[in-house]
Amino acid sequence: MNYSDEQLEAIRSPARSMRIIAVAGSGKTTLLDGFARHRSNLRVLYLAFNRAIRAEAEGRFPANVTCMTGHGLAYSALGFAYKSKIGDPRPYHVCSALPHCSMVDAALALQTIQRWLVSDSDEMDERHLPLIGSTLPPAILGLAAQVWSMMADFNHPMPISHDGYFKLFCATNPVLPFDVILFDEFQDASPVTIRLVQQQPCIKVFVGDPHQSIYQFRGAVNALSSVDVEASYPLSVSFRYGQGIADVANHVLSAYGNDPLLIRGHGRHLTNFSVDQSSPHAVLARTNVALFSEAVRLLRGGQSFVFHGGHEGYRLDLFLDAHHLRFGKKALIRSPVIRSFRDYQELVSYSEATDDKELRSLSSVVARYGRDLPSLVEEVIQVSRNSAPKYVVLTTGHRAKGLEFDAVRLLPDFTDMGLVSNPDGSMRPPDSQEINLLYVALTRSCRALELPPALQAWIHRVSPELYAGIAADRSAAGAHASLPPSFWLSKSGSESIQGIKEYFQNPERYPNAQSDILAMVANIIDHLDSGALVLQGPSEPPVIISPSVATAPPRSPAADAKLLALWMSGMSLEEISSSTNLEIDRVQEILLLLLGTTAEDVDAQNLLRLKRSAYSDENRH
Repeated sequence: MNYSDEQLEAIRSPARSMRIIAVAGSGKTTLLDGFARHRSNLRVLYLAFNRAIRAEAEGRFPANVTCMTGHGLAYSALGFAYKSKIGDPRPYHVCSALPHCSMVDAALALQTIQRWLVSDSDEMDERHLPLIGSTLPPAILGLAAQVWSMMADFNHPMPISHDGYFKLFCATNPVLPFDVILFDEFQDASPVTIRLVQQQPCIKVFVGDPHQSIYQFRGAVNALSSVDVEASYPLSVSFRYGQGIADVANHVLSAYGNDPLLIRGHGRHLTNFSVDQSSPHAVLARTNVALFSEAVRLLRGGQSFVFHGGHEGYRLDLFLDAHHLRFGKKALIRSPVIRSFRDYQELVSYSEATDDKELRSLSSVVARYGRDLPSLVEEVIQVSRNSAPKYVVLTTGHRAKGLEFDAVRLLPDFTDMGLVSNPDGSMRPPDSQEINLLYVALTRSCRALELPPALQAWIHRVSPELYAGIAADRSAAGAHASLPPSFWLSKSGSESIQGIKEYFQNPERYPNAQSDILAMVANIIDHLDSGALVLQGPSEPPVIISPSVATAPPRSPAADAKLLALWMSGMSLEEISSSTNLEIDRVQEILLLLLGTTAEDVDAQNLLRLKRSAYSDENRH
């Protein structure tokens, strides 16, 4: 095996505790494999972050290495006794056991328990109460203690989570039978796991990348910089990608005063900053909602796609259940979580009261696709199961961690690296976890990387030289050749609508523009909801148009763009009216004007229906 100089230094280290900072694609698994082979007489535990990583490691590491997850260690020692009741406890479980408990209180109690389970605290107390809104009543802590006693009781039907029996295992202060522990993905470890490993009287190697810490929402802490070790070693060379991607990553990570390890890209390929969307590639999204929207866009464009790991992991079934709840079809709901709500409004109220982002995202999908949602989900699943050899791989930034692809296209729901508004109107840098997730996503590519327009605009501001290289590469690849010229916006933004109108009025002039139009529509929706419309020209930096600076009401290019985008996404006039606070007649009038006609002497709604149907059919063939 050929090792780099950086890898060899760590492999040969005599230190009994060490920290290895490994940038994305730097060969940390190769290093750990070499470390274990160099100590073939010792019993080594490779502590994997999840089962998929453990399974991959089992086929690679030498015979002296045992590959396990933390939950695997606990299950073999104690968790197996809970086999019949292992599962995630839900609010409806609590309400079933305690009929006088409300769904919101049950959810807050379960959040309190989960925060305690992943902490290194022996006792549950006020520190573990979730920080949502105002101060929570003390009764929540007592309720949490009551529910935990049910979870830990072998004979009570209340489910116990994997984190639950792991907490019980750690409370026994076990001494693990190993001479060496290789603790991978240490930046995403929970405090309870860190404490377990630090207590062991053996050689310990903590490996990770502080900028790949993306699971703090689960209670993980980035302890790489604070763990007490005898030696530290960097792995700064990535063998996955070239210097082009490394340069983008370095700018993202060094923004806002950060001082990261400088990445050097020594991959086999020079970086291309455009992706041929007719060839196999991966599409990464920040959320399942954006990923589903992209699947719908590909579906309407007649392109094959698959969900990495299978569609089941992306919970499209919950989209359907939320739809059934919204339209009063409760008998069709499969999820006991969704079924536990009396009606759709209770789901919305609950998601806001508990800050449940998953449920809030469900309501946004239902609002966007309305009554078309069931048929769209069915078609998306069908296509993803029967894709042709040339397909697009769809996944999220979190699920893509540890993966790599030849070509990657990022959707615009990742942070654009711009300042974020606080509730009081002040501005702050984007959350560090969002920056880390963007870094993880853009470093999945080995060769080609297509960045969202808003991120390109940020790069243009912070590094015109880097942006010039990106723009030149995209121009050479003809990345925008199929778009109508009028999509290239003037600074006034008035041409945003004109470009869409031009396509609708003369689609035969732009036979290759369908997928670009749909991408533009998705971009309009995503960015207007977050306060900015981003569109891009063939050789100029992207232009960001804020609705606040668009022309005054009652009409503005940004508002018109959003109206047309909602209509093209499949929403009914009634749903658009509700979403935009415009009268239905006004919605209809504006749409007809945008499409180059008027309501005189025509059945307006039928005309709109026919135009959208014709457009959808054109994109399917």
